[in-house]
Amino acid sequence: LHKSGGENNQEQSQKRTRTLALRKSDLASERERKRAQEGDANGYNPQQRARMENDQIIRMLFSLVVIVVVFAVNGGAGAGGGSGRSPVVATIRAVGTPSTAAVEVEFELRNVAAHPVTVLSWFTPIEGVMSDMFVVTGHAGPLSYSGAMAKRGEPPLSAFFELAPGQSRTRAVSLERAYPWEAASSYKVQFSRNIEYVPAPIDGLSPSELLRASVRSNIIEVSIAE
Repeated sequence: LHKSGGENNQEQSQKRTRTLALRKSDLASERERKRAQEGDANGYNPQQRARMENDQIIRMLFSLVVIVVVFAVNGGAGAGGGSGRSPVVATIRAVGTPSTAAVEVEFELRNVAAHPVTVLSWFTPIEGVMSDMFVVTGHAGPLSYSGAMAKRGEPPLSAFFELAPGQSRTRAVSLERAYPWEAASSYKVQFSRNIEYVPAPIDGLSPSELLRASVRSNIIEVSIAE
């Protein structure tokens, strides 16, 4: 069978189209191959770019970890009792000659912030030893608290005291009934307790705005006489 001139021309046109398509595909493949071998327009091959992307992800994760750590260390306490950096510091000193009948410690709480602080006296020696607030350690380990345990409700205004910047409040307290001391023994004593406060003057105080901070004093050594 003989094909007409029109049919021959159509077949030739289709062949040319397929040939051009194959050539374009080959050229695209060749460009991809050269890019993989020689690098892209910025001079980075795929392996280098993958390493750069991984490094960028690691840097982002590291920055996120740093932000979380900084917030954990410096984050202020939120309303309702969150824990944060304390605006007050505690110092204790031994008073007199300790014995099983007389163990006295002087407690000082100082405002180290640049603003007034209103402190709840509960759970601090400022109100007396009404709960376990000292860590007392002897040769056999920590001593168990055996003193008073006050029941608490909503704190009245009289339970708070204000400290101006740099101001302190001091009180000496007896610990002989709070812990089972033994004669001719030495102990390490430290105040350690969460305190509640408001970073503002006592005027207009709202107990619902109380914040909480962990306060630890210096450690002193107490030697009980025979």
